[in-house]
Amino acid sequence: MILDRLIYDRTAADVNRAIYLRNKGYENLTDAEKQEWSSDLKGCLNCSDLNRVAEACRYINAMYRQWGYDVTIPVKTDFTMDDFQDLQLMSDYCLSVLNLMGSIKNGRMGEVPRRMTGATHVTQNNIERNLYLMPHVLKSVQEGMQVLKCTLGGDEFE
Repeated sequence: MILDRLIYDRTAADVNRAIYLRNKGYENLTDAEKQEWSSDLKGCLNCSDLNRVAEACRYINAMYRQWGYDVTIPVKTDFTMDDFQDLQLMSDYCLSVLNLMGSIKNGRMGEVPRRMTGATHVTQNNIERNLYLMPHVLKSVQEGMQVLKCTLGGDEFE
């Protein structure tokens, strides 16, 4: 399931490692470091991160629709390296998460900016952690509504 693939445990050490490898220069990396650089480093924002979040947004939005919520999510699902330069696409990336977050309120959710300019590993952790939490929070709300319906309506509860 896409929610199980979300990453929200990035650290400053992950970022520092990515910076170290970048500053060392690809031609100066060992074979092991080249392999590490070619993988999806947690300390970098990669297309795979953007596409994973986009997929999670679509998954959660489909879940919302099943429960009667309709949320607009403008995020695309096939990000490429060129898309990092497109400020509108990156803004849509944040807006999709913010729109989904606007459907529910929960004190455990971290802050998500309207733009990725100046984003840090904490920003990306918040984005992915919030997406992970959303279905769980919505399910709790739905269960609470069923209990309320049962308490107030008696025979309306199925």
